[in-house]
Amino acid sequence: MRKWWVILVVVGVSAAAPLAVLAATVSFGSVLNRERAFFTTNSVSTASPVFHTVPGLGAIRICAGNTSSPEIALTLSVNVDGPPVRFRVLEDGGPVLEPGAARFVPAAGGESFSYTFVGRASTFEGSDRHALTVEWASPTGGKVTLSRGDANVLFQQGSSC
Repeated sequence: MRKWWVILVVVGVSAAAPLAVLAATVSFGSVLNRERAFFTTNSVSTASPVFHTVPGLGAIRICAGNTSSPEIALTLSVNVDGPPVRFRVLEDGGPVLEPGAARFVPAAGGESFSYTFVGRASTFEGSDRHALTVEWASPTGGKVTLSRGDANVLFQQGSSC
């Protein structure tokens, strides 16, 4: 009897695993026809463990939106030095773009990293205007220095801006 119970549990887990992976995988697309780039060469530092705006990358304004394909993609490239650092991107001060916060661990002397965040930018209250904000935090509370960075945004032009 115990043998059958073990077999039943193994079969159940085997069947549930692909469903869990499917539930965590999302895809969407868009006809990306616009691109905007922002950069900073001003050296800035943080030791805050709480997320806050990266100076120079905090007011990225775009006109993006389409009800059938509202994807936006922001690629962040930075050169940082210090302890581990986390970056995330907010859309309109609210939702965090996927896949959430990215953690970088710079080598001694500084290191460059690049990461792409994605999300949906649909029409809200009749407007396709959106603001993207790059934020950072030092999880350890140690001083992290960003010597330069850029954000490149791909999106589909909205129709009501």
